[in-house]
Amino acid sequence: VAEKIDVADQALREIARAGEGSMRDAQSAFDQVISFAGPRIEKEDVELALGLAGADILTRIANGIAENNTAEAMAVIDEVVMRGHDLRNFCRDLLAHLRDLLVTKVSGSEELLESAVCDVAELKRQAALFSESDLVRFFHSLADTETKLSKAAQPRYQLEIGLVKLMEMRRL
Repeated sequence: VAEKIDVADQALREIARAGEGSMRDAQSAFDQVISFAGPRIEKEDVELALGLAGADILTRIANGIAENNTAEAMAVIDEVVMRGHDLRNFCRDLLAHLRDLLVTKVSGSEELLESAVCDVAELKRQAALFSESDLVRFFHSLADTETKLSKAAQPRYQLEIGLVKLMEMRRL
């Protein structure tokens, strides 16, 4: 049976991103979103259904780190937990965002940013908040946190400490 489904372009991009290069995974994600949202699908539906970190969440984290606002970072993690998102997936989304910020800073090549969650103007604004070495250190530190999340008895605590660590690095 052919279903009539109206999907926003941004929602399709998010579904493709969730598939991470696998057509089967993207199809599975799409089916999951359809059962969650019904025949009209927006970007926010995809983020909620699949537990993806949207531009708003990633922007709040980047701003929190830049402003050394630990309370904001903790509030974002609380929101992510309350939405029922997998924290390891959230950490991976944040790693991808750090990569996008670094690419923006060093090359500005829009072809390399086609899977970015934030638009190019927002990536440039955020990238300007950090040095290249900040972003590289953040990436390595957060990759370490992501690895520890799989074994953590309390993944939330591990992620909170990991984000605070990024702010500490920034101060040094």
